[in-house]
Amino acid sequence: MELLRVRGIGGVEVGPLCRRVGVTKGSFYYHFENRDDFLGRLIEHWLATCAPTQDQVAGFDDVVGLEDRVRAVLDFIRENDLGRYDLAMRTWATEDEKAQQAVQLMDKLRLSATAKLFEADGWAREAAHQRAKTMYYFIAGRYEIEGSPPTPEEGAEFARMLTCVEAGSC
Repeated sequence: MELLRVRGIGGVEVGPLCRRVGVTKGSFYYHFENRDDFLGRLIEHWLATCAPTQDQVAGFDDVVGLEDRVRAVLDFIRENDLGRYDLAMRTWATEDEKAQQAVQLMDKLRLSATAKLFEADGWAREAAHQRAKTMYYFIAGRYEIEGSPPTPEEGAEFARMLTCVEAGSC
């Protein structure tokens, strides 16, 4: 994942990868059929380690109030550096169908989890989804521009802004 992040998909080659982790090419091919097999497993690894799980999403149910839930989620994202490889995956997805499908699935899972934050605050499903989309773009954009997600305080302020119903009501 780190080679992908630093060098892009073209830099994820068997030789440099083996040297980086200190194994022989023979060892690589013992574990992987070929480079494509490895890349497929790389996608699986990204999905398994960076997508929200049901248990993680349910863990935020006990937090009262949207702003505190957003703070908790952003703390979790920061602690686990969940967006670290997103830009590399999105770039790869522009030229690879499997990577594109993985990015689309990741977005769907994360949007669904984010919408639950707003639904728990009483927003109807469609309104919650629209706010989740805006929040998700805010988090992803901040990660890509500054290299880290918004602080929990910035996220809470952004969530507060998203819950304003009328102009000037915040």
